[in-house]
Amino acid sequence: MYFSPVEWVLLGEEQRQLYRHVMWENYQTLVSLGIQTPKPVVISNIERGEELCVQGPTEDDEDVLSGTCPGEEGVKVLSREQMIA
Repeated sequence: MYFSPVEWVLLGEEQRQLYRHVMWENYQTLVSLGIQTPKPVVISNIERGEELCVQGPTEDDEDVLSGTCPGEEGVKVLSREQMIA
């Protein structure tokens, strides 16, 4: 989920904190399941304490969204349906 700069400004501080928490937890869950994925820019921003408003996936996130992992042959990327089954 990405927010435009306008949308980000409209969020209250509690909503921003919830967004940070949920994004961090989702990423940590993937890592704990052994799913090898490049770290999304939004997670790097959370770690550095930077603002998170992003208008959409960045070029650095492209591999995450396409389900590819550069240099990681044989990594199985699960669909949402496979993860909740």
